[in-house]
Amino acid sequence: MQALVEAFERGEVDAASVTQEVLEGFFGGYGRKFYGIEDEVASVGRIRLSRKDETICEAVRVEEGVEVRPFRSGKRVWSLEWL
Repeated sequence: MQALVEAFERGEVDAASVTQEVLEGFFGGYGRKFYGIEDEVASVGRIRLSRKDETICEAVRVEEGVEVRPFRSGKRVWSLEWL
């Protein structure tokens, strides 16, 4: 979700050509249909994206001597909240 919003911001996606139907399909409908999962699950949740001062951490230490660097580490991102 956050990556798509950033693509809109950068002008990489034409917002006028993206409909609610396309977004719903892309973010879950197509996958649920492919795997035969009921659509009623989709109607129970909503999200809110907001610009807060959140940054992806540079690294996560998983054990002594082992660090994982997350995708887009150090980048400022949109915050996603389930409603």
